[in-house]
Amino acid sequence: MVSAPSATGSRGAGRPRLARPIPALLSLLVVIGCLLRSTSPSPLWLDEALSVNIASLPVPELLDALRHDGSPPLYYLILHGWIGIFGSGATAVRALSTVLALVAIPVAFRVGRLFGGRSTGAVLVVLVATNPFLIRYATETRMYALLALWVLLGVLALRRAALRPTVARLLPVAVLSGLLMLTHYWSFFVLGAVGAVLAVRAVRGPARSAARRLLAAEVAGAALFLPWTAGFLFQLRHTGTPWAPPPGLREILTTVPVWAGGTTVAGVVLAVVLLATAAVATVPSEVTAGRRLGLRRGGRPGTAGVLLLCSLGALVAAVLASRLVGAGYAVRYTVVFVPPMLLAVALGLQRLRPRARGAVLTLVAVLGIAAAVTGALTDRRTQAGVTASLLTDSLQPGDAVVYCPDQLGPSVSRLLPTDVPQYVYPSLAGPRLVDWVDYAQRNDAASPTGVAQQVDRQVAGRVWLVTDSGYLTFADSCERFADALTALRGTSTVVQHSDGYFFENEDVIRFPGPRAG
Repeated sequence: MVSAPSATGSRGAGRPRLARPIPALLSLLVVIGCLLRSTSPSPLWLDEALSVNIASLPVPELLDALRHDGSPPLYYLILHGWIGIFGSGATAVRALSTVLALVAIPVAFRVGRLFGGRSTGAVLVVLVATNPFLIRYATETRMYALLALWVLLGVLALRRAALRPTVARLLPVAVLSGLLMLTHYWSFFVLGAVGAVLAVRAVRGPARSAARRLLAAEVAGAALFLPWTAGFLFQLRHTGTPWAPPPGLREILTTVPVWAGGTTVAGVVLAVVLLATAAVATVPSEVTAGRRLGLRRGGRPGTAGVLLLCSLGALVAAVLASRLVGAGYAVRYTVVFVPPMLLAVALGLQRLRPRARGAVLTLVAVLGIAAAVTGALTDRRTQAGVTASLLTDSLQPGDAVVYCPDQLGPSVSRLLPTDVPQYVYPSLAGPRLVDWVDYAQRNDAASPTGVAQQVDRQVAGRVWLVTDSGYLTFADSCERFADALTALRGTSTVVQHSDGYFFENEDVIRFPGPRAG
């Protein structure tokens, strides 16, 4: 399935026996990486449940809900069509990301082949197929697998257009630029890095004319984003990321290890290997360092440098910009920077001697799959399944469920019977969506005692509070709400404790029915 370069050149008679298993092992690891892209035992967590709930709405309501959510619309529209065909079960909706991630693997081969021939294409396939970060987000009902696919297609389109900038080749550059903008706002950073490189090359260098055409095509792609501009500006003023603090230097230092599987020893080792190999691609073979390292002649040091600028450089710019404007950070956003990084690694591997190349590629693939398997076996995104099972077995007629914070509502509510009354703090609206508009201000202005009084009047049976502490903008509001409800209804009972084994966890507190009189 995946070929590895010969360890001794074109003649096979003298090939060492240890070199023979490498292609088979790499092929096996690629197959395992593909299989892991469909493996996730956890129920949908907050972000996934929100994606499904928004995408399940009629299109006009979907677009309005997105204005209150904070994301651009393309992925949700695609998921809307997918749900219409395959349904909204966890396996069904995650399969969309799995399919997109699997499509990205042959695209990676075409990208690598265009940059360095079939061998580079095969190497890039191994890197993409075994990358634990890409595997993880191939199992999530979010736009990240789509983003990785768009970036790979964008790199392919840019390369083809740079070689021959005809209208037919420039059009995909424009279209993919617009699709990236409509999929996730962090795409702006990678597009900005590409635009900056093209702008420099448009005024200096031998390919000024081609660079100008490519830059014009990228700018033209913004036309696809224009219909969403009003929604984007509304989100910019009113939503943001109130659930996370701005990033700092730590996020810059830990992101690449997370791409490599996490901040464990194995993840850090793999991250160092990836960075070192990508750096090799930037060393000209003519210089003394290149000769001392035993690098093969040729390579594309300029190309590798641009790829790293569009990956690590864009990452640093994105973190600094988020810090400057006070926006939150989540490492999953950085998926847009992973494909250029892996392509730089592939180019670096091609600079190594065959024996070293096979050894390093095998090490990278083994560590990547090991991290991905570990992640799949310990994948506990939410305690929602446990919570929903407890509530389903315990609820009686007249009982109601209240979520504080409201962010716990989407993942649990989709697993409960539809006739169960459910409310979120502080609005007492339904639990399917989270309204991020002026979120911090609304939570700060709410009265825990006042909301508790409303719940006491409204619920004829027992109240089941699904809660957890530590959520930004809530401070101690949920604790004060629980205390006020206890004062109104009498002694409360904690029937489930939050389990730190899960990423998203919940306490469940039961309150008796209203006091007589």
